[in-house]
Amino acid sequence: MIKYQRAEMVSINELEKSLEDFLDQLKKGKLDKLLVFRNDAPAVVILPIEEYEKMKELTNNFNND
Repeated sequence: MIKYQRAEMVSINELEKSLEDFLDQLKKGKLDKLLVFRNDAPAVVILPIEEYEKMKELTNNFNND
């Protein structure tokens, strides 16, 4: 199970209010990931594009073996 720091968890309402700030923190490496809650339940994770591309490449390589 992946662990999340409190700073990496945000409600959809908080995200709407401060989207640019959260995106800047992700881009600058101040946050590794952002877990977004909707209706008090985890809904999505936002990652920096570099991390997503690494994951996608690993998945593609694994599936091609």
